[in-house]
Amino acid sequence: MVTPRRILCLSALLAVLLTASAGAAGEGSVPAAFWQDGTLYAFARLTRDPAGAEPRLQLGTADLTLPAEGPLARVSDAGTPVSYLLLVDRSNSMGGLSGNVTAFAKRLIREEAAFSLASFGVDFQLLDTGGGTGDELLAALDGVAYGEEGTDLPTAVVAAMDHLEARDRSPGELVNLVILTDGVTEAVEDGEALEMARYRVAEDPSVLVHTVGLATGRAVSQEALDALASLGAGVHTVVGAGGVSADAAAQAVARDVGGLWTAAFSVAAQGEGSFGKASLCLLPEGADTPSLRLTLPAVPLLTGGEGTAPPETPAPSPGGEAPAQTPDPAPTETAPPETAPGESPPAETDAPPESAGGSGGGAAAPAGDALCLDPVWIAGGAGLAVAVAAAVLLLLRRRRRADLGTDVPPGAIRLHLEVLEGRCDQDGQELYLAGELTIGRDRRCDLVFRERSLPPLAGRICLRDGFLFLEELDPRCETLLEGMRLYGPSRLRSGDVISMGPARFLFRF
Repeated sequence: MVTPRRILCLSALLAVLLTASAGAAGEGSVPAAFWQDGTLYAFARLTRDPAGAEPRLQLGTADLTLPAEGPLARVSDAGTPVSYLLLVDRSNSMGGLSGNVTAFAKRLIREEAAFSLASFGVDFQLLDTGGGTGDELLAALDGVAYGEEGTDLPTAVVAAMDHLEARDRSPGELVNLVILTDGVTEAVEDGEALEMARYRVAEDPSVLVHTVGLATGRAVSQEALDALASLGAGVHTVVGAGGVSADAAAQAVARDVGGLWTAAFSVAAQGEGSFGKASLCLLPEGADTPSLRLTLPAVPLLTGGEGTAPPETPAPSPGGEAPAQTPDPAPTETAPPETAPGESPPAETDAPPESAGGSGGGAAAPAGDALCLDPVWIAGGAGLAVAVAAAVLLLLRRRRRADLGTDVPPGAIRLHLEVLEGRCDQDGQELYLAGELTIGRDRRCDLVFRERSLPPLAGRICLRDGFLFLEELDPRCETLLEGMRLYGPSRLRSGDVISMGPARFLFRF
């Protein structure tokens, strides 16, 4: 009998084989990318020297490629500003490993970068490191007291990402989060909590996340260290217990960051959210077709960068011509680049747009240029799509979710959602609740609010003994029921107004 698990395994195997074939055509990835003040910055990890290849950016599926503002260069050679936030576990089990933390920091501060420090136990604490130099980092590190009885790594990771997203950054600055922990924490093995942290990291590729598991001189949870390595697209290593030294771990992080290839593209954006379906293409010198095409993650739109705001760019007209844009300080002798046929500007949403048209300084590819498409990559993408679809089907079969169908499940309660404030995908829908209903920014929640300040998983509503109970899941997001702060599961009645951060809504049942 073919079970859903077998279907999932076979689909995953197919995806791996097809993706491996795609990788044979040209290996590499884009672990970090972001848009800032009219420029899209991409950081690629390549297995081979591109040897003078011309970087181009393809936006969406349109026949439009944009040249880079300069040649492809390594971060260490391009003068790219780099910063590190060290997130250090301050649990009492780390007391004997503090020397490794210090050794790691002493090696890392040899790099030309800015440094800051945060620690976590049951809560996240940002420590003052003065001017952000290596000496201030070491001084702040000396003041860390390793004495917490418990730790909450997933929540600390989410808090650190929120902090890094909110801070101003220099133009094109590559921000790195380095997590140092011994992995002795129940929370890191909590699948639901870790998934929240993993999702928060994945949705923001403007921050490159590295992890260092400290295992010297004591028994550690290998499951926790393995779970730790699933966070982010940076370097993941273990110090001690058959791993490397703290000095070698710091060198690995610095070498990975400095060895990334970076390119910048002048691109106009529309709306809020992120660029979607963009690709970095490398064209060998004198060639018209790319030798390598790397899909960019959903590039977030940042407003930092010396306090300047992103340019306001009208969306392309229905005829496909780009509207006039605010002129750059430097005059230009060329006409504005043509864009692919566009659509009306999308409604305000966090969802990635189908494509981003126009260019603040680049020109469209000449007519002779081919699309940055490779049949092998198309096949690899199809394999991944099959695997993802199978995984979703399996998870939907196993997870207790609110039933949105027309038939009422036995013992379920019918709910009518009314959104008072915020943008919710399910506004006005009828839902049938038989188990629990999750609420948050994560698109895997039952109620998805598109508010960036709302946590991925903010709360849930459970059906117990015929009654509904509202529960807060993220203490950083204050949950109110009829104006009263929640400190534990509270009974929910029809028409009660629920407030979760920027979201206000109620249910009729």
